[in-house]
Amino acid sequence: MVTLPGADPVSQTVEWRLDLPATTALPGQTVRVRFSGMAAPSPNGAAGAGLTVPAQAVIQRGELTAVYVVREGRFMLQAVRTAPMSAQANNVTVLSGLRAGDTIAQNALQAGLLNATPVNPAQIKP
Repeated sequence: MVTLPGADPVSQTVEWRLDLPATTALPGQTVRVRFSGMAAPSPNGAAGAGLTVPAQAVIQRGELTAVYVVREGRFMLQAVRTAPMSAQANNVTVLSGLRAGDTIAQNALQAGLLNATPVNPAQIKP
């Protein structure tokens, strides 16, 4: 594994060259890589666990992972990045997209209904 010098200031990315096992990947194809054994960043940039929300609060639509956040008395869909989730987990760790103190819907499916309003939302605690 080799880190190439410099970062792209527009996309804020760093290019890595990885030795991959024998695959059918072709040159120029994009892959997503996760490094095991590394601490996940928290929203403030420090290594840590991030914020935890109920699994029912997280909704996935295609490649979008999001929660409904209460803003100005209405639910607004907010994209988030989560740690890997298991199907039977009760809570999900949110790595980015939320701040401590944000108020979210406890059930994303109900919040997504037409004319849904916040009645008993959950407030995110650090």
